[in-house]
Amino acid sequence: MKKVLLVGGCSFTANNFETLVHPEMDTSWQMWPQLLAKKLDMQLVNVAISGAGNEQIFSSILDTLQYHIDPKRVGLVLAAWSQSQRGSWQESKYGYWKNNRVFADGDIFGWVKRAMRYWHMFQLLCESHNLPYKQFQMLPIFESWLNGLFKNDWEIAKNKKDPKPDFVERYKYPGDVDRDKKMLEQMVFNYEKHINTKNWILWPPLNRNGCIEHKVLRDENFKYKDGYVISRYDTHPTKLGQEKIAEFIHERLG
Repeated sequence: MKKVLLVGGCSFTANNFETLVHPEMDTSWQMWPQLLAKKLDMQLVNVAISGAGNEQIFSSILDTLQYHIDPKRVGLVLAAWSQSQRGSWQESKYGYWKNNRVFADGDIFGWVKRAMRYWHMFQLLCESHNLPYKQFQMLPIFESWLNGLFKNDWEIAKNKKDPKPDFVERYKYPGDVDRDKKMLEQMVFNYEKHINTKNWILWPPLNRNGCIEHKVLRDENFKYKDGYVISRYDTHPTKLGQEKIAEFIHERLG
């Protein structure tokens, strides 16, 4: 019986991804976890969900190991973390998850601290079961918030036929970007003593070299590579982009 590759993440990772901006587009291509599982000759269990925040990513992996899969069957666990400002919570007795693009309360400092705790909890979870694991930021942990988030997919979809689409930032960071970036970077460096960095892909997870989206999908000028993302309106990975992500992660598994 093949070992299981267990993967958690957001829309960059989830099966059955559909673009909200281009609903007519066939996006049935294989995602990077499927491609990676083939390279590793493993059975894939992908619990990633589009829109998931880091709490949902961690919880989906935890629940799977507790209730759905014998940990002894698992050969590798991967956590592909999302942006720290993205909120996830459960409602109702059935445990349905809901997500917000931005937490209703708190600030970027508290959100990053929360994200780092999930890094540590994921590490402790895997090590408690003696499971091989890797974790990484699929998306930047705080840079997109400091730079100002663009309009969301629904807003862009409504206006994509505009010959001069409005990409004005929806959320404007209220603080001192340079000062707060340095403080956030120092927070991450201070937390390093709690993290097994050998099991990280792209440590430290900061700036342009600290997340998969930046490292794989963009060029040295920080522009998206031709054919790697769906469009200027939707920067989720294409079939080619997914293939490149799978190759990048596979090369760094050793």
